[in-house]
Amino acid sequence: MVFSKEYIVLWYDFTEYIILAAAVIIVVKKLDPSIGNVFRDWHQEEVDRYNSVVNNSKAMAGQNLTQARKYIIYIGLETVYRERLKQIYEPVKHRLDYQLALQNARKDFERTNMINWIRNKVKQSIRDKQEKRYLTIMFTTT
Repeated sequence: MVFSKEYIVLWYDFTEYIILAAAVIIVVKKLDPSIGNVFRDWHQEEVDRYNSVVNNSKAMAGQNLTQARKYIIYIGLETVYRERLKQIYEPVKHRLDYQLALQNARKDFERTNMINWIRNKVKQSIRDKQEKRYLTIMFTTT
């Protein structure tokens, strides 16, 4: 049945394959402990190397996580510090702006009063001179 379904095909070299398989089985049975030890040692070295890589990766990830946590805490503290600076800065700036506006208003007031005073004095002197001239003209013509 196996041969009729062509699961096993009988060719001219079929006997060679059977002999080769028997030889491999005999060699493995005879040399199994020494070959097994070699492969076990090689396998153990590979597993140890893999485990060391994994453990180093875990250690580096732990260090990076610790550094990330410290950095996040530092950023949080920096944010709080800057917010407090802003809370202090705004009222001080408001007071300074008020003082500057007060000083500018005082200067404008003084400038305006000085200009008005000079203008009034000039007008008054011109009026006095015109009145004198007018009076002299009036009295001399009459």
